[in-house]
Amino acid sequence: MRRMRLLRRGDSGSVLIFVAVAIFVLAAMAILAVDISKLLVTRAQLQNAADAGALAGAELFMESGVTPVKSEVEQHARDVAALNQAFNETYDTPMSPVSDIDAVAVTDAGEDYGTVTVTTRSVVSQYFTGVLPALARVGRVGAVAAARAGEVCKVQCLKPWSIPDRWDDGGQPGWPAWKDNEHWDAEGFTDLNENGVWDENEPFTDGVDLNRNSGPKNGQYTSEFYHPLLTGYIAAKDLGDLMRFKVADPNDASEPGQFYPIDLCQGEDAKGCPGADNYRWNIANCNPNFYGPTDWVKTENGNMIGPTGQGLRELIAQDPTAYWDEGCQCVLGSKFSGSSSPRIGFIPLHDPRIPLNSGKMSIQIVKIIAVFFEQVEGRDVMARFIRVQAPGEQCPPGQQGAGYVFNLSLIR
Repeated sequence: MRRMRLLRRGDSGSVLIFVAVAIFVLAAMAILAVDISKLLVTRAQLQNAADAGALAGAELFMESGVTPVKSEVEQHARDVAALNQAFNETYDTPMSPVSDIDAVAVTDAGEDYGTVTVTTRSVVSQYFTGVLPALARVGRVGAVAAARAGEVCKVQCLKPWSIPDRWDDGGQPGWPAWKDNEHWDAEGFTDLNENGVWDENEPFTDGVDLNRNSGPKNGQYTSEFYHPLLTGYIAAKDLGDLMRFKVADPNDASEPGQFYPIDLCQGEDAKGCPGADNYRWNIANCNPNFYGPTDWVKTENGNMIGPTGQGLRELIAQDPTAYWDEGCQCVLGSKFSGSSSPRIGFIPLHDPRIPLNSGKMSIQIVKIIAVFFEQVEGRDVMARFIRVQAPGEQCPPGQQGAGYVFNLSLIR
């Protein structure tokens, strides 16, 4: 009896029981850790696929100045997402391209315009939890990403030149004097609201243009044709083209004294900031003010050949090795990252329907373009049309900026 009581009181063998329980718990935790880790890795893979697809789809909104086809955007997003791989439910080939993909693009005007949402899913095999009857043999994982592309309409770092946006200079039947004369031609009218262009119901002189030339009388206001996207400069057509943005030869001036410089203030002075020093500073530096469509700027009188050359040489000296490459249609050789080279700047195009006259006058901006400034050639300012991703104020719903400046970002 005494021996039995001792056996009941003894703790011999209890450590073995605790060790056995601990091994079971640790093994269970290891099993769960392996399978859970696989699920987490799969989710990261799916997230990468969703991010890539959403960004690729949203970028199509920047390819031209018009809204892309909804189905084409969604298909492109799915195609790019499918280029990524993730774990699947098979053991023989555990990695395969992502195939369960949904994409939704917003092409209707509104706050969400330009948004592409991509959802990716995968069924993942489990190494250990599947052997337990109470647990599933596979795990289901998903990821969602949304990207938004928006054209930027208002930017900083505007350079002090403005040329008219492109219009149809072909003339009208019966008006041979209009054809290819490099001037906006229209019948004379009374500008009741003083916005510089003819509006419906404003009186006009039928058969007589602004230069007093005679033409056909048809009872309708007759003018050359202009539309910012249909006739105007857009990135889809003009990327890489070399253009003169400031002329030096008086024979090339649009009107006597108008060589395309504009008056940009470094501060908020509404009266303007004329002068060679201010003009030169705006060439070589970044103007902090935001400008965009519907804003008005004043022309700057005079040729200012000296300040133009000084400002351009100072600008180019900040990044002298940068150059335009036709192969990639991009700027290479810059010592700055991304699109931050100081030789990349922004130039406003003004409404060609507001004809330039001699002397200081106001012109209205219709779009902002991005350009890369070439080396100085003679005394003219030469630059190439480029597309850049840059900070700024996105265009409001329904308004587009011709595809030169955009902002592309993940929003989810």
